[in-house]
Amino acid sequence: MTENEAIEELKYDCNELGKAIPCDTSWGESFENAYAMAINALEEVQQYRQIGKISTCKNAVEICKAMIERGIDPDNIAEYIKFEDNLMQRGYDLKRLLEMMEKHKQYCQIGTVEECREAVEKQTAKKPTLIDYKKYANFVDNAHFLRDAYWCPNCKQVVRSGSFCDGCGQKLDWRANDEAD
Repeated sequence: MTENEAIEELKYDCNELGKAIPCDTSWGESFENAYAMAINALEEVQQYRQIGKISTCKNAVEICKAMIERGIDPDNIAEYIKFEDNLMQRGYDLKRLLEMMEKHKQYCQIGTVEECREAVEKQTAKKPTLIDYKKYANFVDNAHFLRDAYWCPNCKQVVRSGSFCDGCGQKLDWRANDEAD
């Protein structure tokens, strides 16, 4: 007997027995509920079978989760499918793409090439420039504050001591000119 035949048989039996057992009695109501529940269960089984196997459903759930994580929704799924087809044509698969994206994310955390060059350059010690405080005496109230102060060679912030500029992180070389040569 198929599920459809079982459902039809249950509906027929319920209808026929329902004529003999008054529904307004507790036994009649239980009987009717039991048949309705059995019919619903069989119909649900049919719906699940239409969806597919449990493994197929689990895979679909994983795919949906991955799509949500990547911001893919029904509005842009067509673009995503085109994108994935393009990847396949180029010899990539989704796993390889995700690995590449992870590497890219790691590179981005390190910084761009320019940022890396800038960081390396800041690690090369540079001599700060002594400030000629007398040039500022006429238009800076506390020009004497600049006496024995220096400009950072990178950001031009006032520095007085330390291995690095507090403003930009530039490494400073405090050796006298004759010692540096």
